[in-house]
Amino acid sequence: MLHQFYHILLFITISLLSIPTAHCRWFLLPGVSYSNEFGIVGALVFISENDQRDRFEVRLEYYGEEEGQVGGRVFIPRETVEWTFEGRYQIAEQKLYSPYFKSYHEALGVDIRYWTEALVSLDFPQGDGFFWGVQTGYRAIYIKDDFQDDPDLLNNTEYDVVYTQGYLTKVGLRSGFERRNNRYNSTAGYYLLAQTDGGIYRAWDEIRPMVQSTLDFRVYHAIGSYNTLVAFNAKGGATQDDVPYFCEFHIGGSASLRGVPVDRYSGSRYYVMRAELRQMLLNDIPSPFRIFKSLYPDFADDTYSAGFVLFTDMGDAWRSGEGWWGVRQNIGAGLRLALPPDVVGSIDIATPLDSDHVEFYLTLGQSF
Repeated sequence: MLHQFYHILLFITISLLSIPTAHCRWFLLPGVSYSNEFGIVGALVFISENDQRDRFEVRLEYYGEEEGQVGGRVFIPRETVEWTFEGRYQIAEQKLYSPYFKSYHEALGVDIRYWTEALVSLDFPQGDGFFWGVQTGYRAIYIKDDFQDDPDLLNNTEYDVVYTQGYLTKVGLRSGFERRNNRYNSTAGYYLLAQTDGGIYRAWDEIRPMVQSTLDFRVYHAIGSYNTLVAFNAKGGATQDDVPYFCEFHIGGSASLRGVPVDRYSGSRYYVMRAELRQMLLNDIPSPFRIFKSLYPDFADDTYSAGFVLFTDMGDAWRSGEGWWGVRQNIGAGLRLALPPDVVGSIDIATPLDSDHVEFYLTLGQSF
């Protein structure tokens, strides 16, 4: 892994703009990241939050060669109901891998994938942290040249991979507990979400039903003080074995297995476990915008905190025809800059234990 560090040093560019006022805060993070999968990735993250904790987030990423994605999230919390709107549109290479080589990250074939996804959640807090809600979603995938057009490639992999195109609509019931002291930068408490979705997908010119269940658990425990924290996340899910690719679970990337290419593994069942040691080293760092306080009294005179994180992730997806579970694990480290009230600037670098593959992430937000 060490021989990859010179790539990382070449492509780190961070320019963080935070404009805190009395009633609203804006955060902007332009920069670049690096991975063996995509090379240089340009990114732009914007977050806006008002004094009612209404929150708007948008992220733009450019992979190069007319590939990239845009995603957004709107969160509107109220005393009796919480609205969440999420969406993502991606144009990227869809790669075909062999499942028989655990550390093999070279694609056997490539096509262009167009991916669209939208989710709307409506949660009802019931007191003492308990909530229940409903969620509806839509997902569609279009592949420019289906892998089925290259039977020799599929036969050579000895693996029945069908990256078919189609769409999925679903409605789910959800319930759980929200007992974190901060939804976006937790230092104490826990979070639990259980959800079951029923949906209909269309693929191979057929329309079929689907049932999917997921579980997400997170816990945060301070050691001595809030400057040292242990965070743990376990999540998983299950659906039918015969669903198409776009209905399966996908792992790999900053939201699951860091150090592994985005959506590297997929299957009808999955699990992921993540553990982090978060250590804040510097507190009460003066805001560079304090010089404007005399000119603009609405500017909030905030202070920042900075530290590092050590982490490991492990998990796997059930692979059709294999009939067994595996364990894929990584290690990594990162830097954190906490910006009040609810934003964290993050830089992470990770590698799988079974290869020298390297992924580098730069974003606004904790990993979980």
